[in-house]
Amino acid sequence: MKVFIIAAMSLDGFIAQSDDQRSFDWTSREDRRWHVKKTKEAGAVIFGRKTFETFNKALPGRLNLVYSRTKQEEFVEKTADDLRELKGQTQLYYTQLSPEEIVNKLKNAGYAGLSVSGGSAVYQVFYDSGVVDEVYITIEPVLFGQGVSLFKKPTLERKLKYIQSHELNENSVVLEYRVEKS
Repeated sequence: MKVFIIAAMSLDGFIAQSDDQRSFDWTSREDRRWHVKKTKEAGAVIFGRKTFETFNKALPGRLNLVYSRTKQEEFVEKTADDLRELKGQTQLYYTQLSPEEIVNKLKNAGYAGLSVSGGSAVYQVFYDSGVVDEVYITIEPVLFGQGVSLFKKPTLERKLKYIQSHELNENSVVLEYRVEKS
């Protein structure tokens, strides 16, 4: 099972101007298509509560997890059989499980992957836990000057290995990296 971070970033390195800004408000149509393609391939996507509340609906055809310390835990009760049975259907659960527990549960249910789709705190928790295999960053032709960084604080140093880049359109490019495991 592949766990990956997927994010859009301004040319000056921000994933948003503010915590309540939706990335889909400033990213290209091609980036939105890229996100849909990658998250559907994975079958499961996780967001932080604040990020989820910026669009406030489950992405269709995927298992949607919302990482939240304040909402009641729902995902813990789901068995591998429950998750397997509903694979490919739109599902939404709140969770407080650790990244390792989430990944193990999804792996046991036969999911191809998990897309870690924001925001900063969720990127941080998953990256620092060591479960992330790859990072996909779309660079969009906008400058914010200030805003929300990919990570909330300095992260554990891990080397990334360049895989490839590809153009989404004449202005936007995706950079793909593999996280080197120590």
